[in-house]
Amino acid sequence: MSQSLLPCITFDTHALPSQDRFEAWRQNIAPIFNVDLPANTRESSFTAKTDAYQVGDILMGCVTASGQRFRRAKPLERQDHILIQLYCEGGYTGDLNGEEARVGSGDITIVDLAKPLDTVAAPLTNLNVMLPRESLEQYSSLNGWHGLQLVPERREFLASYLMSLYRRLPVTPQAEAHDLARITRDMILTAVTHDVDAQQRAEPAAHGVLRERIRQYVEAHLNDPALAPDYICRIVGVSRANLYRLFEEEGGIARYIQFRRLAAVRRCLENPDETRGIGDLAEQYGFGNPSHFSRRFRALFDISPRELRQHSRESCATTLGPLIRRLGR
Repeated sequence: MSQSLLPCITFDTHALPSQDRFEAWRQNIAPIFNVDLPANTRESSFTAKTDAYQVGDILMGCVTASGQRFRRAKPLERQDHILIQLYCEGGYTGDLNGEEARVGSGDITIVDLAKPLDTVAAPLTNLNVMLPRESLEQYSSLNGWHGLQLVPERREFLASYLMSLYRRLPVTPQAEAHDLARITRDMILTAVTHDVDAQQRAEPAAHGVLRERIRQYVEAHLNDPALAPDYICRIVGVSRANLYRLFEEEGGIARYIQFRRLAAVRRCLENPDETRGIGDLAEQYGFGNPSHFSRRFRALFDISPRELRQHSRESCATTLGPLIRRLGR
């Protein structure tokens, strides 16, 4: 029996006549914001697209929309929630309960939906997480969250988690909703507050986020001569000891980097269109000593680089030969 997935609601103005799009959007977002178009903007030019997933007692989704003016929702429609927003594109300026606000691409900001706001946003794409106030009322600092922007190191930590979570939601079983909501709340509290209990509960997920961030960085910089443990520590902001622990199962980060570089060379050697010499490929991926490279390659893959290239070329010829001959008839 297939598992039911998380409930999802979508909204897209492209399915509506142009003259009806903004009013439909206004009604759709009314429980969260009261919206207007900026001066001299035609309603017919407005577009918006959203999706929203219910994850336990929280709501998460993505919004892509034209520029608009946001104000606090009307009293009868207002939701008593805390909204965490990651701006992937665009941003806004304005007033949040008497404080000047300026948010740009990459920022994470917090909005208390019960408090006044008056902002004007440029065309935007953002990820949004809504948490019920009652799940956070134990935190005495909650009243100071409205308009809070996370500092860079906490912003990057939470952004990595939120983007990873959002990619998972379309295939997440409903049975996981409660645990996922709890983890998400703890991750947010870890980023926003200094709640020790939340940090301890979130530690496994936080380590997973940090490890994935480092893994992606390593993969994108395999041919960078500066790629080394100390360099990664400075870029990511972790200690050498913590970096080692994150990759302890691989024998440490240095061994992991070497493995990924050897794997990259192997992919090149298996590509029949790759014509660069083995020594050139090894040097590109940080192996300045050809003999050392060959030993490490054979130790890992149980075949020499030269043998692998020859085998790949012969396999390709065997596979493509009959097809090419038939095409030539």
